[in-house]
Amino acid sequence: MTEPSINIPYPWQQEAWQRVQQQIAQNKIPHALLLSGQQGIGKWRFAQSLADYLLCLSPKAELACGKCRSCQLLAAHSHPDKKVVVPEEEGKAIKIEQIRELSQMVAKTAQQGGRKVIILGPAEQLNINAANALLKSLEEPAGDTVLILFTHVQSAVMATIRSRCQLVFMMAPSTELAVEWLDNLQIDDSRALLNLAGGAPLIARDMVEGDYLEHLELFVKTLDTVTSTPSSQVPSVALASQLLQLSLPHLTQWWLQIIHRLLAEAGSSVDTTAQQNHTVELYQTSGFTITQTVERIIRAGTRLNKQWVFKFSDKLLALRQQQLQGSNPNMQLLIEELLLDWQVIVKKS
Repeated sequence: MTEPSINIPYPWQQEAWQRVQQQIAQNKIPHALLLSGQQGIGKWRFAQSLADYLLCLSPKAELACGKCRSCQLLAAHSHPDKKVVVPEEEGKAIKIEQIRELSQMVAKTAQQGGRKVIILGPAEQLNINAANALLKSLEEPAGDTVLILFTHVQSAVMATIRSRCQLVFMMAPSTELAVEWLDNLQIDDSRALLNLAGGAPLIARDMVEGDYLEHLELFVKTLDTVTSTPSSQVPSVALASQLLQLSLPHLTQWWLQIIHRLLAEAGSSVDTTAQQNHTVELYQTSGFTITQTVERIIRAGTRLNKQWVFKFSDKLLALRQQQLQGSNPNMQLLIEELLLDWQVIVKKS
């Protein structure tokens, strides 16, 4: 008989794992945790590993045993005392109806006689009604209940929710450890992919699947065209039409990554242009070098009016928040507006 598989934290999560294990050993595990860190570093795996451990009937070596009745139910995704609450659609909000179901579970006695564990996130995607409804469960969890929340953007989580959770800050792995992990998965150009992913190994891993890189290449080419072409020659409508195939979450995420990079480098007192030519790994798709083009955009961006760039960043963040609240904009008009804004910034700064 094949033993059920168990979730194991990633190698770079051992320090955070040991801190939580120490609390469990001292019977001081808080009723609510908030795992915080950048997207793509494995907070979901950490939450699943912790849930498995807390529900296991005979954990061993600080991990779930993988053999007991509880672990078998977890492997079959049918454990009655574990609940996962995530957006029903990618990029959408967590709704109040989902929190009401969660609250009903919290109010009941654990069916297996032990703990109840709830994983919820990203916490910043709770809509306002859902966030308010969650507060009661965070304040007065019934029985032995542990809520494990995770967030990619801690500052975007409602302050009253943050204050009721113990923060567990999750660090991104070192480049060397992340590259080693990607190499073990037999992923080519792992260092270049990791650079494109902003140091997030899970995003780098996922880049080689589906059309992620193809869409990223299209976005980078479009931004490069707007940045380097005279205003009178920029075909904004045509460029916007090309970008319609991209998802809005990816579009805002990539744009914000570039903005954050150029603002960071514009604020540096060190001339990094020469360094970049030697340290930046290049990733090439169909004859187009994505990383090199991103670096060209960033070098041009360091000369921009920072106030305008900050305002544009705020606009992208507001757009992302509106989408989480259920906004359904006209994508053609929206992308045209964003490209025109970027054009004004790069041409008049």
